[in-house]
Amino acid sequence: MYSYSDDLFSDLHKDVYGFRPRGMIMDNWNMLSSTEKQTRWDQLCEELEANTEFEKKQEVKAVERFKARVQD
Repeated sequence: MYSYSDDLFSDLHKDVYGFRPRGMIMDNWNMLSSTEKQTRWDQLCEELEANTEFEKKQEVKAVERFKARVQD
């Protein structure tokens, strides 16, 4: 069973990379088999999770720097 969505691929791509896929990216996606689409979908989900974790860590560091600056 597949969990990817052709309808949501553009949204997921934008969440990961900051822009909606067009042209060759969409052409490549549309040419993939269902199994290949699922693999790519899973990769994008992993990248999104990694990006989210990185952003959380950056936010914590920014708050710590802010607090240190306020104390100075």
